[in-house]
Amino acid sequence: MCTPYFRLMFPNAKTMPFLFLLAFLSFDAGAATLPGSWDWRDVDGANYITSVKNMGPCGAEYIFAPVAMVEARYMIEMARQGIMLRNVDYSEQHIMSCGTGYFGDFDCNGGYCKDTLIHIHDHGVPTEFCYNYDAVDQACPDDCPDSANDMILSWPIDQISEHQPFWDETALMEEIYLHGPVATSMDVYPDFYDYTEGVYEHVYGLLIGRTAVTIVGWGDDDGSYWICKSNWSSNWGEDGYFRILRNSAHANCNFGEWVWTCTINSNSSPVGEAPLFNGSLSQNHPNPFNPQTTIAFEIPNQTLVSLRVFDVAGRLVRELMSAETYGQGRHEATWWGRNDAGRQMSSGTYFYRLEAGEFSETKRMILIK
Repeated sequence: MCTPYFRLMFPNAKTMPFLFLLAFLSFDAGAATLPGSWDWRDVDGANYITSVKNMGPCGAEYIFAPVAMVEARYMIEMARQGIMLRNVDYSEQHIMSCGTGYFGDFDCNGGYCKDTLIHIHDHGVPTEFCYNYDAVDQACPDDCPDSANDMILSWPIDQISEHQPFWDETALMEEIYLHGPVATSMDVYPDFYDYTEGVYEHVYGLLIGRTAVTIVGWGDDDGSYWICKSNWSSNWGEDGYFRILRNSAHANCNFGEWVWTCTINSNSSPVGEAPLFNGSLSQNHPNPFNPQTTIAFEIPNQTLVSLRVFDVAGRLVRELMSAETYGQGRHEATWWGRNDAGRQMSSGTYFYRLEAGEFSETKRMILIK
């Protein structure tokens, strides 16, 4: 095959100083002086990386890794134009439901990163606010399934590049430094499942499969390593990230054997609700559910959060979060179908309501016993 096909199942903005912007814009590929470490999560206090997602029991890394790259590169490009976007969050679910590639319709059985980028380039993509991730292939919708808004598609990609491998380590670092994160491939072995922190280096076990991740930077404070964003939730690794040995990358899990990059269409309109983002509430998953369901939400800054469950009569059933302080980013809560007294609730329709600062939203869910 001309590109790696991923088939791995895995368990479970601040304003950039304008002086920095001007200096950064003056760089060109032939003149960049690379720092000893670089991390797009913290560039003079600004974070250009969207929150870590969880692809769940679905082989969708071929969607998540390149989407994370595009999101970051779009925010970086807009910042260079003086437009600071808090959170550009594209819908992985829409790409899965509507995408077609080398092996036909996209699904949870793996695919090509390049096909995902081609789909975004050719057909556009809405925001996560419009269509939340459900970890299952679905029919392609005409309107936003998870928002009352009309579906707004964005075409953020101008050009796509595929490298096998990237020219060399320094050139890859320069690409990341000048243009933003990249999506890359790596082999997966049993010892990677045991990773919790530190710099990973493959030591034991036979090959399990391949996956795709997003490189957001590098460091040298604990040996030379790449900093990578996973697709397995912030509960895995180092808050959803991992570091992997850099100098022997190709010998270590064939890391970086394939690399995907893109240039951003700077004339595309800012996506969906991103510039005005003040919070989002996802549809619970699974839904309907038994015995438990997860409710996810995202907030733009630290604020008091209340998350409550009500029955169809509007009576309070359970306080999942009660005026608790949460920081910027994505958060989750689990409801086991019980009320505040611990009694199991009966089958039926329930509503959950999020109040976070000035943001509030209510969604419906169904409990089936």
